[in-house]
Amino acid sequence: MELMVLDRLLYRNRSQHRSAKYYTHVLEVRRACGAFAAPKLPDLLAEGLGLIARVPDSRNGRAREAWVRSAARGLRRMRVAAVACAHSLETIVKASKLLAHQVSQTYFMALSTVFLASLARLFACNLHLGGRLLLVHGALLRTFLPRWRLLANLHRESKAAVGAMPTVAMTTVMTPVCTSAVWPR
Repeated sequence: MELMVLDRLLYRNRSQHRSAKYYTHVLEVRRACGAFAAPKLPDLLAEGLGLIARVPDSRNGRAREAWVRSAARGLRRMRVAAVACAHSLETIVKASKLLAHQVSQTYFMALSTVFLASLARLFACNLHLGGRLLLVHGALLRTFLPRWRLLANLHRESKAAVGAMPTVAMTTVMTPVCTSAVWPR
């Protein structure tokens, strides 16, 4: 909904403001938020919660191996989404600083105020979604790492019992993505 409002504002004011620096930054916000707020994000969160809910029994080797593969895939997708979220928050902060400067100079007050309100709502929504994403990622990571280590130990003990070791690189494990995005004062 917020992106639809922003789209309409951008469309209605494109001809007059398209060369302005603040307008180009708001366009960049639209692109960044559009990439992050894809309709697949709720599915990604649901997939992560589903993986946490159906942790396999430690005695079932094939189910555990399949779960580790799908958990690694989910962790990679969550990392990409978290980086996109951090990028969208940073672009919102840049655009809001330029718009705040516009307001301080009293140029295009109504447009700048509406853009600032829209960006504030997008910032709050992206911050909430990014936080939920990191919470689900952290919970999945806490269940993923012990099972990945257990599978690695079993593989070292008996290669024949477990089968081929899943190709899960530790680079797929994400440390929490931190952003320096702070709402301007």
